[in-house]
Amino acid sequence: MLWSKDRHFQFLYEAGVTDTAATLVEMVVGLKKTNGQCEKNAARQQCVALTDQIVEFWPDCSSGCHRSRSKFSDCQRFISLLKILKALSLTRALLTQVLPKDHSPISETDVVALCKPIGWTDVGDGLVELFEQTQEDTLERNANLLEAICVLKESDEDRLSVCVKLAQEMVGAVKRFDTKRGTNRWDKPKVNRVKLLDNLCKSLFVLGDHDSLDTLVNHVTSKPKK
Repeated sequence: MLWSKDRHFQFLYEAGVTDTAATLVEMVVGLKKTNGQCEKNAARQQCVALTDQIVEFWPDCSSGCHRSRSKFSDCQRFISLLKILKALSLTRALLTQVLPKDHSPISETDVVALCKPIGWTDVGDGLVELFEQTQEDTLERNANLLEAICVLKESDEDRLSVCVKLAQEMVGAVKRFDTKRGTNRWDKPKVNRVKLLDNLCKSLFVLGDHDSLDTLVNHVTSKPKK
């Protein structure tokens, strides 16, 4: 069934994001079964249009509402659909609009698998924007995502250039949140700082970013009780 944009918005308001997300799942399943290029293109456009609107109505789950009843507050399910749709605009929306405010667990390797076919140059700005918005409870997630991108085997200057920018953002985030530890913010939520620093050091070593590595080591060793 093909709906106008206004009808999509009306459906979102009336049914809520949860039911609309369930509809998107059905549409994507239907897309995979569609025969004929014209029909497939039309169905894909409908999926992309509805996904755009789901992103716009995505709830702010940074305070733990990812444990709510909403089926799509689990970003992992959403990422799985985006891997099928393969749209730059939707991937950028995930990075800049969804992940910054939904801190539910995700597979970092799936995010890499989503970004890689699109191209690191195209998704680079979105990744940097995501890392610029790093919060206490996304420190480990973003460090894991950085490592997943850094350890890819193929040589790709665009990817390495993006990784250096992300690594610099992560080093800055560690220093920033260390400063706030006096208010006990590292304890809400708990941050496995040893694992965090280990992952970040591995990424910096793989990148050969000695300046950022030196900055991080000097920061950590100057604050041994942190």
